[in-house]
Amino acid sequence: MTRDLLVRRARLVANGRVTDDLHDVVFDGGRVAAIERDARDGDAARMLDAEEEILAPGLVDIHVHAWWGATHMGIDIDEHSIDRGVTTAVDAGSAGAATFRAFQRFVLARTRTRAYALLNISGMGQLDIDIGECEDLRWCNVEKAVATARAHPGAILGIKVRLSEPIAKENDLAALALAVRAGTELGLPVMIHIGGSCHSLEEILAQLRPGDIVTHCYTGLQPGILDADGRVLPAVRAARAQGVLFDVGHGRGSFTFEVAERAIEQGFLPSTISSDLHANNVNGPVFDLVTTLTKFRSLGLPLAEVLAMGTSNAAAAVGLAGRAGTLAVGSAGDATLIREERGTFTLEDSIGVTRKVGSRITAIRTIHDGVLLNA
Repeated sequence: MTRDLLVRRARLVANGRVTDDLHDVVFDGGRVAAIERDARDGDAARMLDAEEEILAPGLVDIHVHAWWGATHMGIDIDEHSIDRGVTTAVDAGSAGAATFRAFQRFVLARTRTRAYALLNISGMGQLDIDIGECEDLRWCNVEKAVATARAHPGAILGIKVRLSEPIAKENDLAALALAVRAGTELGLPVMIHIGGSCHSLEEILAQLRPGDIVTHCYTGLQPGILDADGRVLPAVRAARAQGVLFDVGHGRGSFTFEVAERAIEQGFLPSTISSDLHANNVNGPVFDLVTTLTKFRSLGLPLAEVLAMGTSNAAAAVGLAGRAGTLAVGSAGDATLIREERGTFTLEDSIGVTRKVGSRITAIRTIHDGVLLNA
């Protein structure tokens, strides 16, 4: 029987490392049909020679802003995700209860990228740069958020709340409490945006539950995860020990090499790596998820670990374990052919600090639902 696609001579990510031995991966009916040492060429309608590059699971970006045309941050997510190796993306709070039905109809239901959402606890979502969505807590209606999430169980994976002063003013703790209440009623995680809040990070972290996600974990804005001496706060370590996850969420103003280096030197690595792609950073310094992954590779993390943070770890954080971010027989037929390209490249963080590096991660080809893209 003829299969849809055969990828020959690929290195895989397995058991925490990139394998040296080569495998053939067969895709059929939108799923991974077989992983073998020597599949027969004649069994596939189409063949791709991986030429000993890495075939990783389709990349998973759990922090993007995809509502182009309706929000000030929105971008066309397909252009910057699926064509650059990301097969699954999660919009982080562009829409709230008052706006989600339109977001579902006109964005989530139409993207080529496999797309999901975190529902903003504010009913307006992130509509306007000049009006913080949590400035007026009347927008943060738990009952409406819960009803909306229950009406869209396949699309909404969690709750999002932004806690910076321009967005929440002094309502950061109150808005967080409402978000956690909604997440608890739904049995879903809450992703919180930190950096520049009115209250301390210790007060914020005290409200979180196991499985909740702190995004922008390497922000240079205060309060952040480091104390005045550059040490990781005890409350941050305690939150991690209790099961709170820490996500990169690079963004335009939320990642600095200095904070990341200091934290990593102290053994505080991210749980997940996401881009926070939006209209103000797609042309730099973020560009895409693979550029963000490259930054953590340049900080000394092993390639397999970096890829896990942008695939299996990310999928598990938003309840998609086994459905995304994995390359196994029977899994969704999503994969990204990865190369570590050698040369001299410049990377930039969110405050304009640049680094020269000798390699970068490049997404060569994308496979989505068993179909070879960017041909």
